[in-house]
This record gives sequence, C-alpha cells and structure tokens, in this order.
Amino acid sequence: MTYLEYKRNFIQKHSNADWTVHTSPMDEYGQYCKNYIFTDGATLTEINRPVWRKAKATVEVEGIEIVLEQDVKLFETEAWNTDDARSVKFYEKW
Repeated sequence: MTYLEYKRNFIQKHSNADWTVHTSPMDEYGQYCKNYIFTDGATLTEINRPVWRKAKATVEVEGIEIVLEQDVKLFETEAWNTDDARSVKFYEKW
C-alpha cells in the first residue's frame, strides 16, 4: 500500500464530515507535521522528514566481487490516525 492509498482510505471513511488540514512550519532538520482534522472527531497525523539510509550492493568486476556502499536520501512519511494508532512509515526517493 502506498501512502496516497492509506490517506485516501482514511479520508473516504470519514467523507461525511468536513475536514481541514493544519501544516506546521518546517524545522531546522527539514521535518514538518500535517494534521487532517475531521468534524466527526477523526484525525490523521503525518510527520514528513528527510532520512538517510546506506545502500549496499555487491557487483562483480573481472571476476572479483566488490561491495559498493552509498548514502541515499529518502523522504519518509510516518503516519497514524484515530482509527488505528499504529505508526506506519512510507518512503519515496528524494
């Protein structure tokens, strides 16, 4: 499931209610928060931030195995809502 599908499912479930979105300012680390607040009491919260992960691959050159490593910057969205408080994370290429 993508984050767009996760968010769409929640919004559709509460589509009989009016809703607003509040977005925080971005902090010094590039992180910001969005709250989707519905008049039926439901809320979807997302935290968006850049994260760095180490990508590792093994390749073969002239019969010799070589390990390549590179830091990769990703866009992470962590979300939870009032229907299901479990935190879920979604990633996109930066």
